[in-house]
Amino acid sequence: MRIRRLAMTDYRCFAGAPVEIDEIGDGITLIAGDNEEGKSTVLAALQTVLFEKHTVTGGAATDMLPYGAKVQPRIELDFEAEGSSYQLVKAFCQRPEANLMASNGDRWAGDAAEDELRRILEFTPPGRGAAKAEHRGMQALFWVEQGAAFHLPQITDTIHARLAAALEAEVGTVTGGERGRALIKRIEDRMGSFLTAANRRPTGPFKEAAQRVEEARQKVEGLAADLALLEEKTDSLERVREQLQRLESDEPIEAAEKRLVAAREAVKAVESLEGKLQTARAELQAAQTRRELVQSTLARRKEDRESAEQAGRESETAATEENDAKAAVAEAQETVDSARIAHAETKKRLEEARANADKWHRIADLLDKRRRLSAEEERLHNAAKASQQVSDLNGAAKAETITDDVLSELRRLEQEVRDNRARLDAVATKLEFRPEGDNRAIVDLAPLPEEAVTLVEPTEITLEGYGSVRVTPGGDDLSLRRDAAEQAEQRLGEVLRTHHAANVADATYRAQKRERDLADADVLQNTVDAHAPEGIDALTASVTALRAEVETLASEVGDDDSLDQSPEDAADKASSLLGIAASTGGEERETSDALKVAEGKLGAASGV
Repeated sequence: MRIRRLAMTDYRCFAGAPVEIDEIGDGITLIAGDNEEGKSTVLAALQTVLFEKHTVTGGAATDMLPYGAKVQPRIELDFEAEGSSYQLVKAFCQRPEANLMASNGDRWAGDAAEDELRRILEFTPPGRGAAKAEHRGMQALFWVEQGAAFHLPQITDTIHARLAAALEAEVGTVTGGERGRALIKRIEDRMGSFLTAANRRPTGPFKEAAQRVEEARQKVEGLAADLALLEEKTDSLERVREQLQRLESDEPIEAAEKRLVAAREAVKAVESLEGKLQTARAELQAAQTRRELVQSTLARRKEDRESAEQAGRESETAATEENDAKAAVAEAQETVDSARIAHAETKKRLEEARANADKWHRIADLLDKRRRLSAEEERLHNAAKASQQVSDLNGAAKAETITDDVLSELRRLEQEVRDNRARLDAVATKLEFRPEGDNRAIVDLAPLPEEAVTLVEPTEITLEGYGSVRVTPGGDDLSLRRDAAEQAEQRLGEVLRTHHAANVADATYRAQKRERDLADADVLQNTVDAHAPEGIDALTASVTALRAEVETLASEVGDDDSLDQSPEDAADKASSLLGIAASTGGEERETSDALKVAEGKLGAASGV
């Protein structure tokens, strides 16, 4: 693999404009700069774009963001591998994406891009969470980070198999026989103190360290969940404070005090009218009494003209007083009429205010339930999609016949083939040819394509310009070693054909894919549980019931321009109208009481 270009945008300390390193050649590339200028960040970006999944979350994703920013870290990498040129682009956190483009026009996106990158570089990604050193494949052996040069490299099964094949070939050529097998045995014993023999899983100190790392990761996830809960409570407290500030800014106490002052003034006015009415009634009664007295005096003193005239004057005075009393009754009637009109108006406004408040409460309820329905439908869609993916992955893993046991058997047979071939090559006859001019050596009627050939059975060699030579390899057990090598190859081929595998590397890839499918299924099951903790059936029933409520409310509200707003705005409008209705209700009670008082005074003035 050769790196040609690396570009970063909004990654860690590189916020804002993109930072690009291009025209990287085949030689050594040196990056120089002062402390804290981002040299380590460049190497971290290279690790991230190669080995981190674009969908990674948690602390690994948060660490990519510039301080205090919520952006989309983006990394681009141009590289060459397997004789082709590739362009890799990954974006993280906000709207994550992954794209891989080859020079021949092939393109991969999303998880397919991750799988193709994994195939090219031959590394094993993590099932979930951030990538570690052991997930970098063969590249981990050549990646030395600052302050970590003394750490042992993380060797996975795939790296181990490739290194073992290369070392076994070299060791078998150099040592051969028992010395090679003893060296391999000692290496296996050393590896056994760190990995189990059956499936190469961590054991001993390695396993303990992995367990401590997992415990620390779980603790970090728990602290992150606590932090999210605390932030949610803080947001809720802030909303309550804002609502309290809005209530305080409306000055409800001052408005109530103003209404109280107005009510007291109205009571004083009613009390004044009541006093006048009582005075008028008393005066009317006194006038009637005087009139009766005058009439009695007039009847007794008909003969006395002066007395009659005086009685007439007194009668006129009484009539005047009676007229005054009637005027007071008329005034009281006018007060009653005014109070009745005022009460009717406030009662009408109260009914309108209550109707408006009820309408807006239904609108707010409809908008809120619509938003909840949208969220619940989104949860149901995500849960159902993830559940189907879990079923597909588990089905694919179940259909795969190459398990860990089968892979272990294939590796054992492959090792057996190498051992038998090494033992056969150790006693085989090796001939080297150095022809002059255009002369050729012909073996089994075919020109010798190489300068050397290894023979394990009698062979006729024709030399141009000389004649022929028959070579009979020596060694007592040559045929036995050849048969053993062929039998080992046959057994390996039979197992590969049984499982429709091209070779052990293909079988290794399929076994690893099976493990990845199972791990991805576990991750997706967590997604299902997160979106539908109550179960998909229960969530479906909840969505159906909520949809019915929304349809009922929509039929009650009908088409209304007021539906083009947020539930919070509609709820605020309903609360405001409810406050108006409450204020109007107070006015209605005041005018009703005033009407009753006025009617009572009218009855008293009329003598009812």
